[in-house]
Amino acid sequence: MMVENHLFEALFEMFPFGVYVVDIKTYQVIYANRRYKEAHGDCVNKVCYEAIYKEDSPCHYCKIKQLVDEQGKPNNTTLIFERFNEYNDCWYQHHEKTLCWSDDRTVKYTIEVDICELKAMQNRLAEAHALLAIKNKELVEINRHDELTKVFNRSHLNHVLDAQIYDMARYNSLFSVVLIDIDDFKKINDTQGHLVGDVVLIEMAQLINDNIRLSDCFGRWGGEEFMIIVPHLKSLNNTITFVKKLCKIIADHSFSVVGHCTCSFGVAHCTPSDTMISIVKNADDALYFAKAHGKNQVVVYDQLNRK
Repeated sequence: MMVENHLFEALFEMFPFGVYVVDIKTYQVIYANRRYKEAHGDCVNKVCYEAIYKEDSPCHYCKIKQLVDEQGKPNNTTLIFERFNEYNDCWYQHHEKTLCWSDDRTVKYTIEVDICELKAMQNRLAEAHALLAIKNKELVEINRHDELTKVFNRSHLNHVLDAQIYDMARYNSLFSVVLIDIDDFKKINDTQGHLVGDVVLIEMAQLINDNIRLSDCFGRWGGEEFMIIVPHLKSLNNTITFVKKLCKIIADHSFSVVGHCTCSFGVAHCTPSDTMISIVKNADDALYFAKAHGKNQVVVYDQLNRK
């Protein structure tokens, strides 16, 4: 398409964006409208990559080859893309196309839209999303953990129990539930105060957490009670061995304020007929028996009927 120069120039002088035209063979800028000159200075009759981008050779991302056919004539393609000008530290959206100039030269025209504010807004939005993701993760962690001891809370333990029951039914994945109660904890609170009691809870949680497997789920069930969900053990005997070892570790440990302190343990092994309520009740029954018959010991629910 042949376009008279003055018609072309009159059209693009009306545009609210910068426009410049380049000879595709010489890379010489043969026209720039007023808005472009106001933003970048007069680059007419200068080589585009030198005047606009301060490069020594044609830009490696130059789109001219995509805008002409094999004979170097306009192919009616319009390209729209974003480009960062390192020289003036600004982002632009370019709309580029080729056409035949009045002297039959093929030229490329570029309509340049300053999108710096848009990019800045996008960056702020991306930062806001990143901050929101971080805060959401922190909130999830807060909702999963006990505020005092920093181990999992009862809500999360219930969630894990529910998942374990599902896995048990579908995959026959064995697991056990261990309830732990600090012996004579009320006496500690009554005689030495609740602040001391809090220290014992924190130290106890840390001690237990340091002596379980990575696959075990440990948390505070409530008050001075803790729970361990022990998955993937081959038999109940393995669980019992592990819990007895933990019982001895606690009994041998010297706590910072109260010295020695013991725990009672109730253990229940999940069966296919169990629900979340029944497995916890079984562990609680075993724990109650341990507390009522001497404390500082491990009682297994399966063995209660044989006592």
